[in-house]
Formats: sequence, structure tokens, C-alpha cells
Amino acid sequence: MKSVLLTICLIIISGLVLYSTVSDWNMEKAFLIFFTYTLIITLITGLLLTVWYNGNFISNLKKSLRLSLNISLLSFLLGFLSLMVESLIR
Repeated sequence: MKSVLLTICLIIISGLVLYSTVSDWNMEKAFLIFFTYTLIITLITGLLLTVWYNGNFISNLKKSLRLSLNISLLSFLLGFLSLMVESLIR
């Protein structure tokens, strides 16, 4: 249950960060690109993480997809945060 709440919070925060930085005329394209890349990175990372779990492939895939979605959303937020800090330093 905690991982589901974490995932929901990360999706909301990522959406708000993306919404606050993109202009109105380019909003749909930015959200489409963001969710497409997040989905692709989550699937690739999830397939790579299935090796670390023991048991049935489907249950391993579900566990690894939950973990990889959180990892991809956190990496987006950390990357975005590093760009914001870099622009503040300059």
C-alpha cells in the first residue's frame, strides 16, 4: 500500500512540475512526451529488474514494474531539480 501511495504522489508531483514549467500552447505535447518516455523507461527497467526476484515471471514482473515506475519518476524529478539548481547558480 505504501508503494502505491508513493507512486501516486510521485505522479502528481511530476505532473505539477511539468505543468508549472511548460507554456500553455505546448502542454499536451509535453505531457505526451513525458508519459511516453516514462512508460518506455519503466518497461525496460522492469524487464531488467525481473532477474533479481525469485519465483514466477509474472509476479516478478509486477514487483519490478512497481519499483521501476518509482525509480523513473524519481529520476525525472532529480534531473529536473538539478537543472533548476544549475540555472540558479549561473
